Amino acid sequence: MIVRNVNGELEAVQTSDLSKSEAEDFGAIVGGLIGAGRGDEELESAMGAGAAELSDGHLFDDADVWYVADAIPEGKTAAVALIELRWAIPLRDKIMAADGVVLADEWVHPADLVAIGANAAEAAHSTT
Repeated sequence: MIVRNVNGELEAVQTSDLSKSEAEDFGAIVGGLIGAGRGDEELESAMGAGAAELSDGHLFDDADVWYVADAIPEGKTAAVALIELRWAIPLRDKIMAADGVVLADEWVHPADLVAIGANAAEAAHSTT
């Protein structure tokens, strides 16, 4: 949850139902997909980095809050969630019933993560 109070100040509250082990496993999968795009030699390193990044159970850090902050009016609250598709329909219905509005709607496909790694590898190779 991200709240912008009437003074325009932000407060972010993060929660997850993943255990530390589950969060690390998820991070390793995401890191592995990114590493797969960079080549075999980067795969293990990327998996370790992904596991470490999610070891606190949170996907978003303070640097990510600014993106959402620009879209939140003063005195309002926004919810940011990474959800499985089976949760999407009931959640969407409840948010709409509460007069919620969509600020952003993004789907991240595993191929997108591989492409991120491939682009990073290409950029690193072109600067050497």
